[in-house]
Amino acid sequence: MVKEQDPFPDHRLVLASILDDRVIADIKEEERRWKLQFREWSTNYIVDWKLQYERFLKNTHQCRDGS
Repeated sequence: MVKEQDPFPDHRLVLASILDDRVIADIKEEERRWKLQFREWSTNYIVDWKLQYERFLKNTHQCRDGS
């Protein structure tokens, strides 16, 4: 049986390279979005959470002291 020779022997490598570049680009974009969302979360929500937590602790201490 004679094997048919592939007229484009490197086509799989080229396709894999293109797909890898797309995947890497997608990962980089997702990483960029994640960093932006994390920055927003850490600057907005953490500060708000900390203020509410400190207010909670202050109120808890006042209740214990009987004030």
